[in-house]
Amino acid sequence: MRNTFEAKGNAQSTEDLEITNKIMYFAHNYFHNWILEVWHDNTHMANHLQDKWSGYNRSNDKGGTANFFKLYMNLTDEHRTTLIQWIKANYNYK
Repeated sequence: MRNTFEAKGNAQSTEDLEITNKIMYFAHNYFHNWILEVWHDNTHMANHLQDKWSGYNRSNDKGGTANFFKLYMNLTDEHRTTLIQWIKANYNYK
């Protein structure tokens, strides 16, 4: 069965939906040490972000998904792009 976007012939909307779904599923199902995996080629940044992540997890009781979005909102556009591109290329929720 084709999804609604494909039925309307809107390939870009289908791709956007797929990427959005991947990000949302990843936010709810990320794995241990995901930051070190995403920024594996930039050890300094990976350690910096891992420290922030650990601090978020120590300082509140909102849970991991809320902390994921907090970290995401505090990333620069460059690092948001790195994360989104990594999720797009490496994460499969299906």
